[in-house]
Amino acid sequence: MLYLAEYISTTSKEDKITEHELGRQLLRQGLEQEYGQIWEVYVEEKKKPVLKDAEGICFNISHTKGLVACGISRLEIGVDVERIRKFKEALVRKVCSEKEQKYVFAGKDDQEKATRFCKLWTLKESYIKAIGKGLAFPLDKITFEIIGDEICSNIPGWRYEQFEYGKEYIIAVCYQYTERGNV
Repeated sequence: MLYLAEYISTTSKEDKITEHELGRQLLRQGLEQEYGQIWEVYVEEKKKPVLKDAEGICFNISHTKGLVACGISRLEIGVDVERIRKFKEALVRKVCSEKEQKYVFAGKDDQEKATRFCKLWTLKESYIKAIGKGLAFPLDKITFEIIGDEICSNIPGWRYEQFEYGKEYIIAVCYQYTERGNV
């Protein structure tokens, strides 16, 4: 399940506090709604946060200026939310495969190119968050193809959902896929 909260951005320092608080509120709300209880968040050094004594329940929180998202699932999940903004061509060349670069640069104008890049970026980041890796993971080794509403990847065992939130944000969710289906 995915939970969202908007907020009015002020200063960077205040925004970080607000985003952290909203993320934890969304997590508590989601756990209460989905499972009828709340677990303590536990963080091992250099690992992603987990719920203490809540075996089989995973979560991930993401935020960007003005929006916070929290995903909760029975299996590993990664969530990324980004505000669509200008990007640097060098970044596209660094983190995107050749196929993805063609997709981005085929946009008809700067706004469409920015949206296309943001779609790829959120998919990549949702995946590395799901597997618990940081940005040190070679993002150009993950290739996504977006055709209409269908998202394909060269990484087996994962499914992706993505949507635009308003005209400013892109949200991507990555979750494990099993023989039993999406979990």
